[in-house]
Amino acid sequence: MHTVRLLALAHAQLGNLAVSSTFTQRWIELEPWDEAAHRHMMQLLAWRGRRSAALSQYRVCRQALSQELGIEPEAETVRLYEQIREGRPDTPFTILSPPAEWPGLESRVPHWLPEFLTGEPTVAGEPILFVDREPELGTLAAALARAATGQGAVHFVTGEPGSGKTALLTEFARRAFARDPELLVAWGQCNAFTGEGDPYHPFLNIIRMLAGDAQAPGPVNGISPEQTRRLWQRLPATLDALLDHGPDLVNRFVSGRELLALAQLHSGVRLAQLKRLQRLVQHLEEQPPLARVQQAALFEQFTRVLCALAQRGPLLLLVDDMQWIDPGSASLLFHLARRMAGSKVLLLSAYRPEEASPRREAGPHPLAGIIGELQRAFGDIQVDLM
Repeated sequence: MHTVRLLALAHAQLGNLAVSSTFTQRWIELEPWDEAAHRHMMQLLAWRGRRSAALSQYRVCRQALSQELGIEPEAETVRLYEQIREGRPDTPFTILSPPAEWPGLESRVPHWLPEFLTGEPTVAGEPILFVDREPELGTLAAALARAATGQGAVHFVTGEPGSGKTALLTEFARRAFARDPELLVAWGQCNAFTGEGDPYHPFLNIIRMLAGDAQAPGPVNGISPEQTRRLWQRLPATLDALLDHGPDLVNRFVSGRELLALAQLHSGVRLAQLKRLQRLVQHLEEQPPLARVQQAALFEQFTRVLCALAQRGPLLLLVDDMQWIDPGSASLLFHLARRMAGSKVLLLSAYRPEEASPRREAGPHPLAGIIGELQRAFGDIQVDLM
């Protein structure tokens, strides 16, 4: 926990706000009652121009405190919320300085941290975290090689907290991206706080990334600037895929207005594409706010969009923290797994087995039965980090 907080603050000091947000989210997941973590996230979001998200973070904080401790937020947290809500130009954001409880931050930075923050952390020329993970990386590389030939699949990475699941996915994505100039990488993460209240959460983020949204949150050191540029370059192809195969995903999985704004900035988007998208957005805005679309139709459109994008080059999709997956995302995962056999898509998912047990006091886990059925259908698709 000490290291997570340290990295969140150190990245903010260096101006790496997106990366700091990722570490801060992990800080919140580990200590949901720590208001300093929530305030730090609110400030990061506000600095990045995401005022609505910053205000939403306050509500998450308030709910967590009520559930965990039965208390209301501190005056400092409420004051920050009001400053962000009112959009005061003199809001005293202080994310580039450590809080009072963290004096002497620089002296606490491990000797390897500057290298870790600015490049690949190594010891004697080898990545720090992967000395003993080459067999697992080889297994995933073989699965991606099969996917590149049209044998798409889903694989699961399992292990206890701290076993290195996220690190393994991150390193594998980095190596795969460096090897294949046609590979696209997109990342989604399940959320411990929103859970069932935020359906399709990890897949919303995947679509946002594929649509070239550079602000979509990604893993630490997992989605590099080069990967972001490649996704941005493919935006015209993504627009074609959405317009041709997934029109109902717009305003459900990705904001039509935000997509239109991105398209207007992209020099490679054709005028005909832009007009089609404008007509679609206008049509959707004229519909009833909750115009119903069958779940099966949404899942099929999502699948077809991915398959269309994968015709040019393979897709590597990563979903982390599946122990917190919502039922809708679990159903979409199952649908994708059964439909990717003839595609160039590899979906890698990570979760903690003990938290995805079929038997829980709160009822069956959304993954209950799904993983077992996929294993029966496709064989050994698990990489267990002992």
